[in-house]
Amino acid sequence: MLVYTYCSYKGSLNGYQYSFFDTSKNKDTFQPVESMESVDNHIENMDIIRKWFENRHGWKLVLKKNNVPGEGILLVSRLEEETGIYYKENDKSVPEQKFFINIAFVGHLKTLTLIAAHYIHDLMDSRPYSSVWTGHMEKFLDKTPDNEKYQLNTAEWNSLFDKIKEWEKEEHNKIMPSRQDNNLIPVRLKRLPGERCRKRRENVKNKIINRLLQYPKYKEEYILFIGNGRHFEEMSKANMAFDISYARNHYI
Repeated sequence: MLVYTYCSYKGSLNGYQYSFFDTSKNKDTFQPVESMESVDNHIENMDIIRKWFENRHGWKLVLKKNNVPGEGILLVSRLEEETGIYYKENDKSVPEQKFFINIAFVGHLKTLTLIAAHYIHDLMDSRPYSSVWTGHMEKFLDKTPDNEKYQLNTAEWNSLFDKIKEWEKEEHNKIMPSRQDNNLIPVRLKRLPGERCRKRRENVKNKIINRLLQYPKYKEEYILFIGNGRHFEEMSKANMAFDISYARNHYI
C-alpha cells in the first residue's frame, strides 16, 4: 500500500509539504524517514491527491476506485480537526494540536474500506486524545531540527494498522452478511429534526461501517464520501454519503 501525506506544523518555515512511503518496503523501519522526493513517481495518484488536498475544501473523507481493477484511493483531510474542536469547545486543558495532517492511501479496495470503517468508528466512539488515530498520528509525524520539513515514522503507521486489523476481527463477529452484488442501494444519511444522537450513530454503524466491513462490490466510482459542511457533486454519485456533523460527537 502507498501512503501519501500533505502536512504541516506550527513553526514550519515552508508550510504544507508532501511526503510518501510504500508500506511493503518499510515494515521494519522504526526511525523517522524522509521520502518526499519519491512522490512524483506516481503521477496519476498525485493528480487526484492534489485535486482534493489543494483545490477542494469542505470535505472529510473520499473513498473511490482508480483505474486499476480492485484498487482505489482513500483520502482523509484534517485529522487534527477533532482535537481542535474539542480544545476550543470543551476542555482548555487539552494540549492544542501542533500538526496539520492530510493523508491518502492507495491500494486494494478491501484494505482501504477497512481503514475507512475504522476511522469512522474511532471518530464516533472516542474523544480526542483518547482515540486510536489521534494517539498514533501524534507520533507518526515529527519536524526536522531546521524547521524546513517534517519526517514520517512509518513504524507508527504499521502499529496503527495492526490495531485496525485486530478491530476488524472483533467487528466481523457482530455483523450479519449482506448482499455481495453490484445492486447495493445507495445510502444518504441526513439529519432529521428531533433525531437523537443514538439513532444517528446506529445508522452510521449499520448502514456505513457494517457495509464497508462486508466488502461488497460497488458499481459506483465513488464508494464513500463524507462532507464537512459543503455539498459536492461526487456526494450524489457515491454509494454512501453523509456530512461529518451527522456523526460527530462534539456538536451534539
